[in-house]
Amino acid sequence: MISIDKVNFKLEVRTEQALVSCRETDSCPPIVVIGREVDKRRIIQLLLNSNSEDSSFVVPIVGIGGLGKTTLTQLVYCDDQVKAHFEIRVWVYVSQKFDIKGILGMILQSISRESQPDLALDVLKDKIQEEICGRRFLFVLDDVWEENVESWEALGKYLKVGGSGSRVLVTTRSKEVAEISSRILKLGTRSLSLDESWSLMVEKALHGKVPQNPNVERTGKEILRKCCGVPLAVSTIAGLLRSKDPETEWSLFSENDLTSISEEKNLTMSTLRLSFNHLPSHLKRCFTYCKLFPKGCKLYVQPLVQLWIAQGYIKSGDEGSEEMGLHCFKMLWWRSFFQEVKMDKLGNIETCKIHDLVHDLASSLTRAKILKISDSSALKNISSKTRHLAVMQGTRVGAGYMREASKSRTFMCHMPIEESRKIIRYFRFLRVLVISLERDLLYWRSPLKLEEDSWLLRGHNRQDSELFDCIGELKHLRFLRFSCQQMTKLPDSVTNLLTMQVLDLSLCSHLTELPRDIRKLVNLKHLYLDPSVKLTHMPKGIGELASLQT
Repeated sequence: MISIDKVNFKLEVRTEQALVSCRETDSCPPIVVIGREVDKRRIIQLLLNSNSEDSSFVVPIVGIGGLGKTTLTQLVYCDDQVKAHFEIRVWVYVSQKFDIKGILGMILQSISRESQPDLALDVLKDKIQEEICGRRFLFVLDDVWEENVESWEALGKYLKVGGSGSRVLVTTRSKEVAEISSRILKLGTRSLSLDESWSLMVEKALHGKVPQNPNVERTGKEILRKCCGVPLAVSTIAGLLRSKDPETEWSLFSENDLTSISEEKNLTMSTLRLSFNHLPSHLKRCFTYCKLFPKGCKLYVQPLVQLWIAQGYIKSGDEGSEEMGLHCFKMLWWRSFFQEVKMDKLGNIETCKIHDLVHDLASSLTRAKILKISDSSALKNISSKTRHLAVMQGTRVGAGYMREASKSRTFMCHMPIEESRKIIRYFRFLRVLVISLERDLLYWRSPLKLEEDSWLLRGHNRQDSELFDCIGELKHLRFLRFSCQQMTKLPDSVTNLLTMQVLDLSLCSHLTELPRDIRKLVNLKHLYLDPSVKLTHMPKGIGELASLQT
């Protein structure tokens, strides 16, 4: 039946094999390499110094796709000091399939310079150990994804007979691979500076000739800022600009971003997409949801996890849903989807950021389903497929546009009460609602003060009850964040939200009264209030909220 449907619907079988084969690496470094000398010297010093406290049998190099891990490793591998120090050097491209027998076979074939028959693993092990016993070796395993401890332990036991100072140098996108393979050392690969990116651009796009016109350099650096110091992105852009006149055509190109380039030409996005394809389905949903937030913003991890739970992406296990959600965050962090992770004073994960190119990846994967509206021209993208919607500061949205998005599960907005009320009545399936009447959304904890005549503040003289009457009809709502410094009383209609898990009023600093029937919110887990809130007492029913944690 499936085979017949394949023919009837003209479906094609596509795999990632083509991408994998074109990405297969060897030990030869590129002709032009910029800004890697410091990193190269550091790694060589660690490889050669057997007595160092941070010496390790396995040395992992970690970073997002396209950051230059393989290029850096090629420079190290081909260095004259390294060649002289290691009696045996072998380069193995691993990729997604961590086949121990295949890896050992490639190592043996490289050492013996002879093609090997399909040997049993035990025979292969004996031959490998015979070749490397007492000899100092350097084995490079490039592009490793394997996160299974047993696999690493199995590989290690076959290679431990090598001479003192032997090393396995691993490149990976996953911090978990680094953690498993080496308990001591985890090297990161830094991004290029803007000047280093420009030097690489000159070599790749201008054949090494520095332009005389200062406007060309200015335009070039505007383009390079979008590459975020990722060498593969710089090389991709430079390759596209080689055939364009820098004085007349580069300025047109600067208006576009990497996601607007066709995938056939955009190796950067293809490389990052490979990391995404390797994720389990629930982590894919968690990651793409982050498209709702602006580039470069600081995300607070706890509310991010609570949003994932509200959407049903996290299923509670023995540890509880929030513990599972934090584990999911760590899995994405270890795979380089999050960066600049900061801890609080107690060592708990507090904030993070998303690399701009990784954010672009999320945007390219969810063009219709998840929308972030930052100007009126983007309103035309709202459709019946839209499930998650964020309207940014300063964007005026007519209620008519929202009819198409009536099945949305998320709505985040900055807009006046009256406009919010007109729009929310179209949504009946919301699980997350964030309404900000200040300049804050989920990612900033403290609002910036607005001028009194700001259009956002108009309508505050009328009561908020009409808006909350609309909100009270959202029977599926699980997460509500409401930001209004002038609100004094939380309307009673909020107690109709029986599925509510998170009620965030932490930016309502003039609040004096909570609903008397708050006991109805039987699923409420977290209630956040401003530290300077004007409340004199809690309603009597607060003690009956058995699920309340915060």
